[in-house]
Amino acid sequence: MADETVTNSVHSAADPLSGLPSILALRDLHRRRTVSQPTASDDAHRRTMLRLDPPLAMRALRMAAAPVFGAHQDAWTLARIADALGPSLLERACDTPLVDVVGTAPLRQLWLHALATAHAAERLAAASGVMPPDEAYLLGLLHDAPTWTHWIALRQNGAPLATKPQKRPVATLPPAIATVLERAADLYRRGAAATDAGPAGLLAAAELLAEAAGFLHPGQDAAALVDSAPLLLDAAAAEADGTILGYSAVVDRLKAGDRRVTALIEVRISPERDGGFDRLARRISKFDQVRDCFLMSGGYDLAVIVEGKDLLDVATFVSEKLSTLGGVLSTATRFELKAYKENGFLANGGGDEERLPVAP
Repeated sequence: MADETVTNSVHSAADPLSGLPSILALRDLHRRRTVSQPTASDDAHRRTMLRLDPPLAMRALRMAAAPVFGAHQDAWTLARIADALGPSLLERACDTPLVDVVGTAPLRQLWLHALATAHAAERLAAASGVMPPDEAYLLGLLHDAPTWTHWIALRQNGAPLATKPQKRPVATLPPAIATVLERAADLYRRGAAATDAGPAGLLAAAELLAEAAGFLHPGQDAAALVDSAPLLLDAAAAEADGTILGYSAVVDRLKAGDRRVTALIEVRISPERDGGFDRLARRISKFDQVRDCFLMSGGYDLAVIVEGKDLLDVATFVSEKLSTLGGVLSTATRFELKAYKENGFLANGGGDEERLPVAP
């Protein structure tokens, strides 16, 4: 009875997805699928269909998240959706009527864009560890959920698909997924994927990679990617070869309430016969308390920037760990009192707006 209730609600006339319950229900795609996969009735193949079919995955997710199942999860994956539905209901979700091919070219392009984004998100997640790859794949597959529902509704009503979708939340999806999709869409529109290291930033970057590979949104001008996509690909290559070591935020510690102590330690060391300063400098750099370490010219050899929770924490590190290393001749510790400018940014909002005098 529960299966019947959920299935009827998904296929109701008020549901835009009932106009195209599955992209693989298009006649030509369905024919290719059945020819290439004659055992289309088995559970493994239906799970594969979920990976390839955004409208089907959307409907299946809504079914699995229905209160009647009690399967409330913050992190959905396609495998969890299939497990929640079970073989019988998943089979019924995949058993959809065939749809005519005419007028579906934009939807096909959107479909390929979704698949490319899903695969890019999965690979980025595996490489970065930001989130589990299977969760990233589902987010990539459904990232254009509002566009799918809007365009399918237009097609159902006989309207042209050139109409841009209205900006609206993906309220029909579970909140945990809808929140990430909306955040990612906002990052993508502002071209700020690199500023968010979480799932939303990963998803926005995956979409740019998909477009850079040629899987564009319907009607999207490839020339619009000239500025953003090559830079993103260059950054990805630089990360892979170690040119870019990482990213960090510049935080106004006073406003953030950060009471940690920073100190500059001038260190004189004795160079080694074969390694010079390098071996000892690298050893010092491996301490968790060391934020930066530089070889300097002048009256001392290394400038070591150290952070600690308080003065005693820094003093203990210097006296018990740094000064006792073999090869360290002397140290001089200077504590930071106040930051006015850090990494190119003025601290405390930049202070007053008085400009520096300019000589004529």
